[in-house]
Amino acid sequence: MRSKSLVRPILLTLLILAIIVAAILLLCTDKGQEILHDPHRYQQQVHHWAAAHRIISPLIFIFAFVLFGVLALPIWWLQILAGAAFGLVGGIVMSQIAYTMAAIAAASIARFLLADWFQNRVESHVKKLKALDEKLGRNGLLVVCVVRLSHFFPAGISNYAFGLTTISLRDIVIGSFLGGIPTAAFYSAVGAAQHPLQDWRYITALALVNISILAIVLARYLKPKSSPPS
Repeated sequence: MRSKSLVRPILLTLLILAIIVAAILLLCTDKGQEILHDPHRYQQQVHHWAAAHRIISPLIFIFAFVLFGVLALPIWWLQILAGAAFGLVGGIVMSQIAYTMAAIAAASIARFLLADWFQNRVESHVKKLKALDEKLGRNGLLVVCVVRLSHFFPAGISNYAFGLTTISLRDIVIGSFLGGIPTAAFYSAVGAAQHPLQDWRYITALALVNISILAIVLARYLKPKSSPPS
């Protein structure tokens, strides 16, 4: 029993160490800074490599994206490279598949490692926090969509936060897939050399998609409940 009780702290420690090491490599090294600030340098190289490895390149991309997502690191540059590797439409599709998988993985890890501790040690002693969690659980899809479409909350951190709540994995999956479309479309267009910032029609279309998704989800929750037949 004692060995089992040590599994979660050990895994949590390893995860924290992995996040720290990966963050240092990406944020504090010359190569990492080059990738973050100038991913365009690799566009042609990535495009040719993906064209030469059509079967394995999507798998490697998804693996890398999920890994960075689980480590709560920036992933926008991967969406740019997805556009370079797979084209505009392919980049959006691949980015959204990987984005959703990363959300599932991070939320599941947080739920396994910390949810019980958080709900028993923290939430149980703070009534307002417990009430908030119950409200989030009832409105999970709306919450996830709003967070994704607001573009203010880092995806990796929000994924772990979702895992600590009672929001269902189903809501996390649907909300992440729908809410991540505008961002994926923007960065994939950059990677596919579509220059979205220079085309007002593309920007307008992304804004309309953003608003439409949020409006549809909001309508679901604002729609009055039908009264049961008397």
